[in-house]
Amino acid sequence: NAGYKFTTAGPKKVCLKVYNCLGADTACKQITILPLAQKPIADMTVDRTSGFTTDTFRFSDRSLNGPNQWLWTFNPNTIAFVNGTNTTSQNPVVFLNSAQSYTVTLRASNALGFDTKTIPDMVNVVAYNSPGTQNIIPTGSDIGISRVTLGSIDTTTALQTPVYTAMYNQQKTTLYRGVDYTVTTYRLSNYDAMTTKVWIDYSRNAYFTDASETIINETRQNKISTTKTFRIPDNSPTGNTRMRVGISYDVTTLTPDYAQIGCFEDYGILIGVDNIAPVITLKGPSIFKMEIGKSFTDSGANAIDNLEGDISSKVTRTG
Repeated sequence: NAGYKFTTAGPKKVCLKVYNCLGADTACKQITILPLAQKPIADMTVDRTSGFTTDTFRFSDRSLNGPNQWLWTFNPNTIAFVNGTNTTSQNPVVFLNSAQSYTVTLRASNALGFDTKTIPDMVNVVAYNSPGTQNIIPTGSDIGISRVTLGSIDTTTALQTPVYTAMYNQQKTTLYRGVDYTVTTYRLSNYDAMTTKVWIDYSRNAYFTDASETIINETRQNKISTTKTFRIPDNSPTGNTRMRVGISYDVTTLTPDYAQIGCFEDYGILIGVDNIAPVITLKGPSIFKMEIGKSFTDSGANAIDNLEGDISSKVTRTG
């Protein structure tokens, strides 16, 4: 996927040649590069219209008529440019640091003039809170979080301090819809009774309040480890989200935001896109001959997915 900037007008012949171990093939296309004739028509896109303050947003210039200068304005101006870009870059990459909607303006210019386009509320940004506890876990208690495992996440932390540990950038894993996964939380001993909860923000709205988002909900357990196997819902939006682990003393209050006596840890989750199609195989012949007036029974088909395994129950018939 190459990019090239032509410096002269006129017809151009562009060819792509591809190789493998059996030989090569070439495809060509004739394109015409027009001379600069009028001022730009400003236009822009962004790779995501919603996300978190910890996400990067990639804005792209889509202006017509050959602009060669750009000026980007964000309202509010609580942003940070990354990857060496700035306000005059053609395609800036930014962090949007406020949990609110951003209005974006692009001014595109060339030697014949300029044009400006503004898109109100172009991007909506949300932010996760930092959960807290009303009371610190008593000294000598053995409740807390010492280890969490899920996919490629496997981390060891101090049992009780700090109250909130944000590890979503360092400890993260990719999960796929329709696949079963196992999450386990640990502590070092099991003398004191403890409540353990785990949430995943499937809806990506920075809250953990949907019914399906509670993965573990164990109350007043004397266990060293707590394990749960769960399946990522088929309708989960793809992209970055978070898993939150929380514990509290005995049966004291524990919500995604607050513990009466407890602590929390956050982990990064990417709901991935499976780009490998399933394989479907007919049962019986693909051409079936029978007499008029006799009943036909479809033999069905088997369907196998690289991640979900046997998904024959999802096969549908048309025609």
